[in-house]
Amino acid sequence: MKKEIIANPGAIQHEPGSVPKFLYDQGANVIVSGGMGGRAIQNFEQYGIEVILGATGPVDNTINKILDGTLKSGVNIAHPDGHHRH
Repeated sequence: MKKEIIANPGAIQHEPGSVPKFLYDQGANVIVSGGMGGRAIQNFEQYGIEVILGATGPVDNTINKILDGTLKSGVNIAHPDGHHRH
């Protein structure tokens, strides 16, 4: 197992759906994020990528939680009230 940092092509010029396709092409099946909108979640799910929200803290701590099975989806920090704007 290895940790690899890959530049996000959507960080410079973001087109809706480009990041989910990029991650799918990289072989990803899960994305862990602090938060995102409902449409973004749907875009990931259409590629079969599970979305886990509410991640906080250092990346290495999150990776360890994934590996030991204790990572649970939390509050979507993009929409902490549970409402999504479309």
